[in-house]
Amino acid sequence: MDFLDEYLDMPDPREAMKAAFAATLAAEYIDSELGHQVLVGGVLIRSAVTGELQCGLADSGSSAGRWIQAAKTLDFSHLRLAAAEACTRVGKEGSELFELWNEGPDMGAPWNAQVEELAGWLKA
Repeated sequence: MDFLDEYLDMPDPREAMKAAFAATLAAEYIDSELGHQVLVGGVLIRSAVTGELQCGLADSGSSAGRWIQAAKTLDFSHLRLAAAEACTRVGKEGSELFELWNEGPDMGAPWNAQVEELAGWLKA
């Protein structure tokens, strides 16, 4: 499922993001679909808060760019810690995305660093 499109279709995705973060924090094992939903949510929160497109979301004329401009009015502060903790969980063992990205010797390090950096920003 493409969670970017799903979130972009919502005028206010905060409840959906909150549910994904909570499900991740409660999960024993995080499948790739839930992990993707969490990471996309984290990137969109960062993009909405900063007003800058993150992780190649496209230009400001794209649907992501228009959504981010509209989302700047939404308060994401109550989601940031849960988002950070959920992103951290996705970036560790017990996560299908972690396993997939770390299959090869050179694949995992850049992905792991991006996930850690996103989680750190959300926590700050």
